[in-house]
Amino acid sequence: MLSELAQWVTPAIVVAVLVYMRRPMRQDMKQLETRLREDMKQLQTRLREDMKELRGEVVNLRDRMDSQHGDLRDRMGRIEGMLDVLREFFVRTGRGTAA
Repeated sequence: MLSELAQWVTPAIVVAVLVYMRRPMRQDMKQLETRLREDMKQLQTRLREDMKELRGEVVNLRDRMDSQHGDLRDRMGRIEGMLDVLREFFVRTGRGTAA
């Protein structure tokens, strides 16, 4: 009878150790899950802030480009006006004609 029990001692010890370790492992897993959730919330918050900042930069860039586009149109208008004056001068005086 003792020999029959002896063959079950090693598996019983392994099972006992696993049962004993299960509780701390479960606690560790809960702590890890909690930490992961907190990290995810922080990442989401940072991502939202970064997106707001990026939107602001895009708006600023769009405003700058609109401003520069307006300046460019003004400059092109002035150049066209000067070219019209030169064209008129050369055509009226006859210097720009083939005759």
